[in-house]
Formats: sequence, C-alpha cells, structure tokens
Amino acid sequence: MDVFKRQFIWKSIGLMSVSALFVSPYSLAQSSYYLPSRLMNLYLIHQSPFTKNFLFFTIQCSNPVLDFVNKGQRLLLNCNIEISAPNQKPVQGELALDSSFQYDPKTYQIALFDPKLSSIHLDALNEKDNLLLKQLSSFFGPIFHQQVVYELSASDLKMLKKPPSSIRIEDGGLRFNFD
Repeated sequence: MDVFKRQFIWKSIGLMSVSALFVSPYSLAQSSYYLPSRLMNLYLIHQSPFTKNFLFFTIQCSNPVLDFVNKGQRLLLNCNIEISAPNQKPVQGELALDSSFQYDPKTYQIALFDPKLSSIHLDALNEKDNLLLKQLSSFFGPIFHQQVVYELSASDLKMLKKPPSSIRIEDGGLRFNFD
C-alpha cells in the first residue's frame, strides 16, 4: 500500500509539473511587447495616401516612412506630398515631421503628438509661392497632430490584456511595458 501511495504521489507531482510547463507561459502576465518599425511602416503604406485639409489648400501624403529616434523618444515621418489649392496647379514635394507620439488605450491607436515641421521641399515654386510657403510652414506640423501611425491589430490585442504602463522607442520599434 505504501508503494501504491508513493507511485500515486509521484505521478501526481509529475503530472502537475508537466501541466505547469504548458500552462505557465500563457497564464503569467507578459511584462513587455515589442512592435517593430517595419509593421508600423506597412500599416502606414496600407493607409496611404492620406489627406489633410487646411483653410484653402489640401495636402495629400503618399509613400510615408516612419523612423524612430531613441534620444528624445521621437518619431520622424517622411512622405511625398501634393499640395493643391482651388484654381491652382498642384505642387509636389517632400515633407519631414519630427514628433512625439501618444497611445490611446480606448481606440488602440498610436498617433503623432505635437509634430513639428523638420523640412519641406516643393518642386517648381515661384518666388511668390515660396514666400507663401514660408508663412504657412508653421501650420504644417499642427495639421498632422493626431495622425494615426499604427492601430493595434487583433493579434496585438491578445498580447495586451491591460493598458501598458509605458511605451518607449527602442531599437527601431516601440516597447510596450506592463507592470
């Protein structure tokens, strides 16, 4: 009888150990989640072109590329643009924005926050248009405030059982940390 009890106990312990190996990775809370930049850029490419309207002109952005800067926790958005105004020939060029970012736990979106114009280059501007562009350049950053650069997918959400305690730029991507 002692042999039967010992075998039963050892089998029970073995069964619990094996089940713990299979259950523990899924039952323990994940402490971080890494979102690589290439996924965010694929999302942006899929969403482009996107259009921004401002007073009397429209900016259409295409071929967006998002870069990450660890120092200062900044996002850099570079894209081709086409600016069109009523009764005017559209002007094409490139735009670069330097921005912070924010995460909205209700919509699961990462968006630009307080972007600043880093550079703009437009093709075929005359002196009058160039002067107008310089006067309007301070408005280009705020036009892109709250521009969504990534929306977490269903597979991402499975990893995020609760809102992250922090999000940091790290090695060309975003690291979601959970406490």
